Amino acid sequence: MISHPAYVFVGLILGALLHVQAGQAQVSPVSSARPGLLPSKRLARETAMSHDGWYAELPAAKVKARQLGRDMLIDFGGSDWCFACGELKRKVFTQPAFNSKALKKLVCVDIDALSVGLSPQRKKSYEDLQRQYHIGSFPSVLLATPDGVAYAWITYSEQTATPEKFWASLQPLIAEGKAFRQGLAKAANLSGTAKIDAIVAGMKQVRPDLLWRFQAAKIEQLRKLDPSDKSGYLAYLDARRAVEAAEQNLANDYKLNSKVTVADVDRLIRKYRLQGEMLQQAEVMKAIIETCVNRNPDRALACFDRILQEDHQRSPYDLHGYFPLDPASAGKIRSGLDSARALDSKDLARKYVILNRIFEGDMPDRYQISCESSVGGTYRPDIATRIPIEDAFSEAVLVQTEKMDAESRKQAIQKELTGSRFYIHSGAFKKVLAIVPGYYVRVGDDGYLPRG
Repeated sequence: MISHPAYVFVGLILGALLHVQAGQAQVSPVSSARPGLLPSKRLARETAMSHDGWYAELPAAKVKARQLGRDMLIDFGGSDWCFACGELKRKVFTQPAFNSKALKKLVCVDIDALSVGLSPQRKKSYEDLQRQYHIGSFPSVLLATPDGVAYAWITYSEQTATPEKFWASLQPLIAEGKAFRQGLAKAANLSGTAKIDAIVAGMKQVRPDLLWRFQAAKIEQLRKLDPSDKSGYLAYLDARRAVEAAEQNLANDYKLNSKVTVADVDRLIRKYRLQGEMLQQAEVMKAIIETCVNRNPDRALACFDRILQEDHQRSPYDLHGYFPLDPASAGKIRSGLDSARALDSKDLARKYVILNRIFEGDMPDRYQISCESSVGGTYRPDIATRIPIEDAFSEAVLVQTEKMDAESRKQAIQKELTGSRFYIHSGAFKKVLAIVPGYYVRVGDDGYLPRG
């Protein structure tokens, strides 16, 4: 997780505000003085090349990759409006310390969906590529074969924020791509159970979502070879696909589908016999529904209790960090749950603050700092719950303190707000802020950060 909440917050606010600008009819280039963002500029003539030996067009990059027999690194972003994209390009992808290694091993492609400066043809080409590769968030960095078949995904985070860290993070992904192809090549010369085992050994190296999008023929081949699914891998793929579909149906960035129920998620759990990482993801979905739709913080907190209990039940195929719960994150969640147990049962406001902290910072987020892509969004529990939790907290704290005198109410609300991370604000929260002026520092048009 990103360790500095203020850093995360500023990135999200800048990304959100600039993304709104990017969608307006008239957009001004972003000043180069804005930290993390690279200035747009109108190009006199668009070529196949971008910066520092990187390609700006995928077809030309594929030709070069085939000639050299190298895999490709494809960076999807919007460096003049997405904060994290600008940071990644400025701190990593334009640095000699990265390119001196990457350009010797990979063909690098810069799909930079700038808000200003792209021709209509290139803009459409980049949007088509985002759809082709199912890019819901920026920055999304893919590793792909010379033919452009994606086999790994990575994004910008604290763990990839320098040239050295990013290059080191790529190495196991490159190795997995190699192991995937070696497994399939080995299987070609085998038969029976040995062939099935070799295919599964190769395929499990690749993220399931990339498999069913780019290796559907291989999955069908495996179904024919192993109709009884002795390895259990096909059941895992089917379950993983169902969980992803359920997540996208429940929430897409700020859009929350209130028609999805806890019973729906329970049926998913039973149908696919979810365990390990996928069961944890299902419990997160239930926590979202209990928090934002049912307004039952106790049941939402119970979901996180079950998430911690399930952490040791990982499947042998849970290799790709869909729910990267590390000991530090688990410890923070456990601390929050312990605090909730010590509360008065009627203190709903504080329970919502604990849930706010779990969703915003304690729970692992595979997207970390990210923006919505040019053509769509993605499932982000922190963003999906942000406004509903704020509304629920505001209503609860106003009711809990309504009979207090002015000074007592102010002190009580300040106490309830301690440790909160409310970022995007509604009228209800502004009523709370009116009672505790100066407690939160305003950042941007609709963003606040707790003082200190």
